[in-house]
Amino acid sequence: MSTLFSFMVDEKNEGFTIRKLLESFQPAKKMVNHLLNKKVMINGEYVKEEDICHKGDIVHVDFIGTLPKSPKLSSSPKIDILYEDDHLLIVDKPEGLLVYDDGQASDDLTGRVNLYYHQKGYDLPVLPAHRIDVDTSGMILYAKHPLALSYLSQLFERKEIEKVYTCLIRASIYPKKGTIKDKIMQDRHSPKMMLSQTGLDALTTYESLGVEGLYERLSLKIETGRKHQIRVHLMGIGYPIVGDTLYRGEHANRLMLHFNEVRFRHPLSKEIMHITSKVPF
Repeated sequence: MSTLFSFMVDEKNEGFTIRKLLESFQPAKKMVNHLLNKKVMINGEYVKEEDICHKGDIVHVDFIGTLPKSPKLSSSPKIDILYEDDHLLIVDKPEGLLVYDDGQASDDLTGRVNLYYHQKGYDLPVLPAHRIDVDTSGMILYAKHPLALSYLSQLFERKEIEKVYTCLIRASIYPKKGTIKDKIMQDRHSPKMMLSQTGLDALTTYESLGVEGLYERLSLKIETGRKHQIRVHLMGIGYPIVGDTLYRGEHANRLMLHFNEVRFRHPLSKEIMHITSKVPF
């Protein structure tokens, strides 16, 4: 399996030292030091940490010794790609599909992604920077190499990724916009999460997008990523999501919750990325 990755320096990185370029991905210092020990080349020549990068230079990185374990491949390479470049991949996850192998299911999105790239001859593990519930549909952000994974993980950790969801409720919500700050913890007696003053901080904001007959469509943003956060927060204020029978929602053919919009800075160009996904309900 190849451990090599190459990319081109753009104008935003003109004049960076190679150390500064690697550090712009915000990896651990240990990884940077490892890579600078004869693991990085510019235009085919090994570099020192103070060597300068110029627009158009080709950086070659050998991730030997830093690669995580490759995911188990699924039987199907079917994926819906919303965005892709040398560093990132954003895929639309269908409802009912796991993001990552749980040791029991024969199919998961990450297995599909890695089969897709394996068939294209790309050998580095392509890994998700976050997860969403199996019953929730929407975008999953993948990193195509360890530096990009470090970058995306840091963005999620520091809450520097704007995440927007859409859902349906069977009611007319009041007020039409608001913020929910109730703490959340695992229910020790069931697979559910629960509201608790001794739980972890969680913040969800919502806004009505309009009434649709007996239903109302909401747009939601989360600043934290607790398990089932939106679901338990809306149940807690009396407006469970349609299809969410775990949290008292009415029966439907699926959970009416979709991760449909994301904004963040690109790891290399530092430009604001704004990617959307069509809501399937």
